[in-house]
Amino acid sequence: MSDLRQLPEWGEWLRRTGWSVEKLGLVGGRKTQAFVRKIPLLPLYIVKIQRFEGEIEKMEIEKLRRRYRIIYMVVEPLTDVQCRPWLEAGYGWEKSPFLPAKTRVIDLTRSEKSLWNDLDQNARRILNKKNRVRVTSILAEEFFSGWKKFSPTLILTHWQFKTLNEVLKKKVEYWASVEGGITALAIMMIYSDDGAHYYQTWTSKEGRRNNGQFYLVWDRILDAKKRKKKYFDFEGIYDQRHPLKNWKGFSEFKRKFGGYEVTY
Repeated sequence: MSDLRQLPEWGEWLRRTGWSVEKLGLVGGRKTQAFVRKIPLLPLYIVKIQRFEGEIEKMEIEKLRRRYRIIYMVVEPLTDVQCRPWLEAGYGWEKSPFLPAKTRVIDLTRSEKSLWNDLDQNARRILNKKNRVRVTSILAEEFFSGWKKFSPTLILTHWQFKTLNEVLKKKVEYWASVEGGITALAIMMIYSDDGAHYYQTWTSKEGRRNNGQFYLVWDRILDAKKRKKKYFDFEGIYDQRHPLKNWKGFSEFKRKFGGYEVTY
């Protein structure tokens, strides 16, 4: 299962927004991305290495340290096994991760009938109702306008958002739930080689009333399956290890679509 943080385009986006991107060798010959940023007004650097597969060659870290005066390095691997060498080298556990440490994933290699049966009973009941909700694609600027207006989790400036779109190109799409000509809610979807990533979303008051989010997400799940993607990643749910109360509501919503939990 590939991760957004290891897409070449993700590295290019960070490079354009002020990070340096280094390629570190893994045991076995492959490479992973490391993101380096200078602290303003100081000759010091921070590093983040995220969602990589395998083990990084020890000499690669030493090369990185010789090149930069690193005072803070965040490592967010995929599995517990990958953590052991870092802990043995003197690294410690961070209280607040940079990325969500738990997510929910749907296996899209299963049949559509199996995906439907895996839905929560309430989700199936809503989706079986006749309604006037229409799912349609929208432009990036329309998404950003709604995101800025309705979402408390606006994590990108307009310039960062625009730059991300320039880099990702056709790998990012925006889809909305529309009823009576009103765009009630929308999703920012990012596509990797084998996955569909539910990256960001926003919902208006009208969107919360008509259950349009169920039709929109289910439509995107089926679409990802048609594109031959192997999984649909909700990109973050509530994690008791790092409790954020405002994550409980949308995490319960994501649970209604079935799938399984992944803990990093």
